[in-house]
Amino acid sequence: MNIVTAFASRSRTAIHSESEGFFILGMEHQFNVELAKKYGIEEAILIHNLYFWINKNAANGRHFYDGRVWTYNSTRSFAELFPYMTPSKIARVLRSLEEQDIIVKGNYNKSKLDRTCWYAFSDEGILL
Repeated sequence: MNIVTAFASRSRTAIHSESEGFFILGMEHQFNVELAKKYGIEEAILIHNLYFWINKNAANGRHFYDGRVWTYNSTRSFAELFPYMTPSKIARVLRSLEEQDIIVKGNYNKSKLDRTCWYAFSDEGILL
């Protein structure tokens, strides 16, 4: 008898089959449908990701600057997390969120040569 067990861990879904071992189904991404209808699907996906990391940083007392809790990432790193979006697409989506006053962008890198962008929710974005 072949017993199959499914479980999720760190946004990856894995299946365990006694006869075939483990295999990964892939990343699972979530977004809020109402936000997708208002701002776009890609925007809703990045809002969800930013919300997760900003809340995690707030819970851990990290990255609090200028009255906001921040998270950081490069467009290249975002593209690795979201392989269905190119770095240029991610840059456009982040710019869209900034233009719609959902997020603000900053730079709190220790090195002046480091151009990794930091993101926080704007006063408007916090209300989402």
